[in-house]
Amino acid sequence: MNLNRKGFMMAEVVIVAAMILIILMSIYTGYSKVYIRYSEILNYYNADGVYKLANIRDKLINNGEIHNYLDSDYKKYNEQSLGNKTNIYFIKKDYLGQNQNISGISDTYKDYLNYLNNSVTLNHNYIMVIEWPYEDNKYYYNYLELEA
Repeated sequence: MNLNRKGFMMAEVVIVAAMILIILMSIYTGYSKVYIRYSEILNYYNADGVYKLANIRDKLINNGEIHNYLDSDYKKYNEQSLGNKTNIYFIKKDYLGQNQNISGISDTYKDYLNYLNNSVTLNHNYIMVIEWPYEDNKYYYNYLELEA
């Protein structure tokens, strides 16, 4: 008795192809989640920014000027040694949700403030935020909490 096995081979190819596609799709979705988290960490948790903020905080404490920046909801600090495009802000924790009221800031900075407001648990009343460029119109952001 001679059986026709062409139908069986076609079904086997379809099943194996479907399994391979499912495996590749699951690898891709896992990779894309890791890549998105990596790019978020690269832009929002850069160690250089934390060190820059800590150095400026220590400088202001040593000069006795820190309280000049903690007396309002939102204040910009100018540090010439960091370059013209680097911005440092002192923000009261309660003011983070009101960042739409701040004029003259970029959309990426507003996104970062929204990220801080919605995703980060802050333990102190004030934060220092640094924004500095690494390419054209692309910025790194970091924050450092301050006790008032």
